[in-house]
Amino acid sequence: MFKCDHEDCEKECKTEEGLRKHKNSVHNVQKQAKETKQKPDQIPAHLTSEERAIAERVKSQDTDWFAIGEESMNDFSLMVNPFDLPPEAAKLQNELQYAFRYCERIPGRIDELTRSVDPPLRWALVTRNSLPVMAKYVDDILGCVCKLDQALLFKPWAHHVMVKKAKQDMANVVDQTGSLKGAKMQLQSKGDVEAFEGKEHKIGSSDVVVADEAIMDQAEGVSEDSAELGDLVIE
Repeated sequence: MFKCDHEDCEKECKTEEGLRKHKNSVHNVQKQAKETKQKPDQIPAHLTSEERAIAERVKSQDTDWFAIGEESMNDFSLMVNPFDLPPEAAKLQNELQYAFRYCERIPGRIDELTRSVDPPLRWALVTRNSLPVMAKYVDDILGCVCKLDQALLFKPWAHHVMVKKAKQDMANVVDQTGSLKGAKMQLQSKGDVEAFEGKEHKIGSSDVVVADEAIMDQAEGVSEDSAELGDLVIE
């Protein structure tokens, strides 16, 4: 008799050929089924791309760093601003070569700043090709410099200065709309009109006044307020 040598198997066969057939039909089939059975950590094939990406991160997650002690960590402070520019970018900005900013890392917002406007309003994403000096900060997956949910943008400093000056000019006009100087600017903007300000141009009793009543009322009111509060204005 030929006895099966497989663990926990007491099968006995009369011939060697019978024993071989027994092993092929029973034990080899069981072994193959065990090998092909899905492992607990195997990612199912039916998942979506996002679900698969999460499953892959779960599978490769590492918690060995939990054991790192305080003495092995770099100094950490809640006062550190996560959006401080990397040293290379800060140097370029201090040297007035480029201006930098962050924007929300979503296609719509990126398109709004990098495609939908013309220079000098347009920005560009910081990538390995657009700014090689920042290559080590570029995310390997997205190809840009990422910080939390933000992406880093840049533009020539000269463009930044042009936009800043235009914004300041607009702010100055808005600030002056309630003053005599602002009223003068508004009157002159209406067409072929020349306006004057100052005591030497004071309106006399014999002068005929023709002007935009709303503007003049606003100017007179601010003029009176300015006389009372002028000492509180700090240049």
